[in-house]
Amino acid sequence: MGHLVIPIDKLVAPPNTRAKLSDWQVAESAPPRTFGGNFKPEVKDSEELRRVLALPRRTLPDTAKSEAFIIYMTDKYKRHNTNCICATKRRKCITKLRRAQAWALYEMSHTKGLLGSIGVGHGKTLLGLLAPMALGLKPGQIAVLLVPPSNVGEIIDEYELASQHFNLTSITVHSSGNYTRRVPGTPALHVMPYSRLSRPEATAWISQVNPAAIIADECDKLRNPQTATTSRVLRQFANEPTTLFCGWTGSLTDSSIEDYAHLSTLALRYESPLPNKPIVVKDWARALDPGEFVAPAGALLNMCAPGENVRQGFQRRLRETQGVITTTEAAISAPLVISERTAPPIPRVVSDALSELRRSMVRPDGEEFVEALEVAKCARELACGFYYRWIFPKGEPEALIIDWFAKRKRWNKELRDFLRDRKEGLDSPKLATDAAKRYWGDIEGDAPKWKAEHWPAWRDVESLVKPDQEAVRLSDYLAADAAEWGLTNRGIIWYGHVELGQWIAELSGLNRHSGGPKARDKILAETGERSIIASIHSHGRGRNGLQFLFDNQLIASPPSSATAWEQLLGRLHRIGQESGTIRAQYYAHTEEFESAIRQALLRAEYVSGTMGAAQKILAGGLR
Repeated sequence: MGHLVIPIDKLVAPPNTRAKLSDWQVAESAPPRTFGGNFKPEVKDSEELRRVLALPRRTLPDTAKSEAFIIYMTDKYKRHNTNCICATKRRKCITKLRRAQAWALYEMSHTKGLLGSIGVGHGKTLLGLLAPMALGLKPGQIAVLLVPPSNVGEIIDEYELASQHFNLTSITVHSSGNYTRRVPGTPALHVMPYSRLSRPEATAWISQVNPAAIIADECDKLRNPQTATTSRVLRQFANEPTTLFCGWTGSLTDSSIEDYAHLSTLALRYESPLPNKPIVVKDWARALDPGEFVAPAGALLNMCAPGENVRQGFQRRLRETQGVITTTEAAISAPLVISERTAPPIPRVVSDALSELRRSMVRPDGEEFVEALEVAKCARELACGFYYRWIFPKGEPEALIIDWFAKRKRWNKELRDFLRDRKEGLDSPKLATDAAKRYWGDIEGDAPKWKAEHWPAWRDVESLVKPDQEAVRLSDYLAADAAEWGLTNRGIIWYGHVELGQWIAELSGLNRHSGGPKARDKILAETGERSIIASIHSHGRGRNGLQFLFDNQLIASPPSSATAWEQLLGRLHRIGQESGTIRAQYYAHTEEFESAIRQALLRAEYVSGTMGAAQKILAGGLR
């Protein structure tokens, strides 16, 4: 299996040059070299390392300098308005920038780019609205602001309120109810949800808008260059190397410096404190990334001062680079206390199913798994008292079902391999499938064609089998305990499995909040008088306002990602929270749940060690 190699030097080419997409190539992935089992070679010296070591360093702002930034940048963008609408919206007037906002705006005005590890609650929404002017964009120029879809409503609210006290640009929000405000003599800001940018019809949207700058809020959404969304962003820089880039998130990395090295390159080009060549990024990652057995630091020790380990030296080099902003403290000082909630004893029907699954990789209904990830996923479901299984309500013959799955698997693999190149017009499954249909004469058109070997076989059987998925409930022991927590406490019960959320709601009678177009309005309409049940996927990131209602939460199925924990805990542990202590509980009653927490802690320690960013899962006392 190959991996996409991005010619980063093409993306940072001098002005008036263009990179060709044909320069992108797929190279074979080599397995990590090991000696004697767990011993790996040390990190090598390289031109990239010497470039990074030679970059100038700047002193991090102390309290006095931070306050000077706040005064200077607030005064630069403030608008004097004594007749604002803030009170009618039941919100305090925004008249002064926060420390992280002022620092970031000051930095980007000088570097014309920004890489920000900016924690939850430090005011990233307003930062995105002010960024086009800080970057020096002129009237008539366009900036694109990429945001998670759950943040669209908050962007509009923030714009309405902030525009009462700050001079903002014109804005167009691309959503189901497009929102536009014109401000004469200013740049134009187009707000685009990541989800809309990933649609087939948006394959050329960025190139058509041709922005002078791309600003990515929650830029960890661009971690993977092989997604349609990220490839469309990268293609803009390949075609227009002078495009400016700013990206920030509270979760810049989760498991590797490869998560953000390409974003650092886009933002800071040759001044990036990370390697601009993917092969060197991989070499550094062997010593810096989380893991039980890491490579010796080798040449990376040149970053370290006496007494520093390699992560500390890397962190200092990163944080002292102009154009890099890192918040090392929580947005509020109130303590966060994280503790395990003792689950009820695991019923025999669940423990037997778990034992058999671990022993033979067979699900309770007889389905045999091939991949360890499938086993782990099913084990997490069983820990909650249920599992998902395939059903065939139309009663198709078993031989047809087996043939259907085999042809589906071959087609999906071919499609996945084809999408690695991510060319415009062919960078999503829908666009690639349509290209295959055109080649084989299933549809007409002059758009690109693809001679897909396995399309005809899959096309002929695709509609013959209509599988569905259903949950099989074994025991409500965990759902009942979570329901009891919700009725005896006042807080949020977070669920990762739809079935578990529905089950808890049935047993407790509490409101459950999932996704959908009105999800934000519905959950923020809660009064906080009773507990609620909320989807981690739909409300565990970017949802501001829950801190005004609750200070307690139960995480029914703990995630293994440090990013997920940071975002989830940050829904309540953020500015606006008036409680003296914020609490969170979680279940850890099976080895799979314990493993997830260990992995999350390992990743959080890596984030803290390499970036200096305070991690809520660590600050809460979870070890």
